[in-house]
Amino acid sequence: MQKCNNQHGNIFFLIFRGNFLNLILARLGQVAARRASLNNADEAFGVSRNKLGNMTQERVLIVEDEENERTGLAELVSGWGYRTDTASDGVEALEKIPVFAPSIVITDVKMPRMGGMELAEKLNDLSQSIAVVMVTAQKATDTAFHAGRLGVQDYIEKPIDFRRLRSILTNIGEILNTRTENETLRRSLRDKGALGRLTGASRQM
Repeated sequence: MQKCNNQHGNIFFLIFRGNFLNLILARLGQVAARRASLNNADEAFGVSRNKLGNMTQERVLIVEDEENERTGLAELVSGWGYRTDTASDGVEALEKIPVFAPSIVITDVKMPRMGGMELAEKLNDLSQSIAVVMVTAQKATDTAFHAGRLGVQDYIEKPIDFRRLRSILTNIGEILNTRTENETLRRSLRDKGALGRLTGASRQM
């Protein structure tokens, strides 16, 4: 009788252990599927979680009158490592620029109060150091012609190709970095040249 009870206990233990292991394996499968799903979503939007540690210090101001598009684009660009802020139109953008000090502005063309073209024109008058990316639902050739005259760095059509947008931001970042390095070198050479002239002009003791 005792032997029979032991056998039943062993069988029950084996069944319990098997069910427990199955639950663990099922849970691990769910976790793996979730990770794969997140990775696929990241790839679809051009985001690599392994590369998010390489954060950029570029500041991007997103100007869009549609709230959902504005917040969604800001979250996406933030996920690429940029510091972002948003504005609902050109008027609000001009109010935020002195405080936020963006190096890149992504702006829609048609917005209430002030659209992207007028904003780009005012930015071109204010500062040559702010790169503007124009977002348009119109034919790119029409927008490119007018935008090029305003010093717009690049343009992209709606619906936005996120891979192309990320490539545009990367290229602009490289241009801005090169511009900063050249300005630093120019300033250094100018300072050394001034010191050289001062040294050459001084009388010997």
